[in-house]
Amino acid sequence: MESSNFQSVAQNFQQIKTESGTRVDRIRTIWQSAFSQVSQEFKAGYATVRPLATELSSTVVEELKHKTSQTSSQMRDAWQEESKESNNWRRWRRVISVMGTTLTKVVGPPLKQQVHRVDTNFTEWYGNPIKG
Repeated sequence: MESSNFQSVAQNFQQIKTESGTRVDRIRTIWQSAFSQVSQEFKAGYATVRPLATELSSTVVEELKHKTSQTSSQMRDAWQEESKESNNWRRWRRVISVMGTTLTKVVGPPLKQQVHRVDTNFTEWYGNPIKG
């Protein structure tokens, strides 16, 4: 009788080993497939996003180079205009105010335009997942 119980336990243990091995193999296959799909998505996304990011960066840099020289001259003019002011605090406040206005008017619109263009491209390519 003890031999029968031992055989039953041994058979159950063997069945558990076999079943767990099969499950491990299936899980391994699922993980490999999932990893492969994720890897492919990253590669495809990288191939799509990288040229756009490069183009965006170069466009923004060129635009900023042009706008920087324009902004610099406006800042220099503002500082020279305020040179008559005897109170340095008022002079700095005026120059900072001119700087903020200049940045908002000169640098802001091209950046907004670029952001809008990128958003439009992504919406065309991938749809609009955010519905609001």
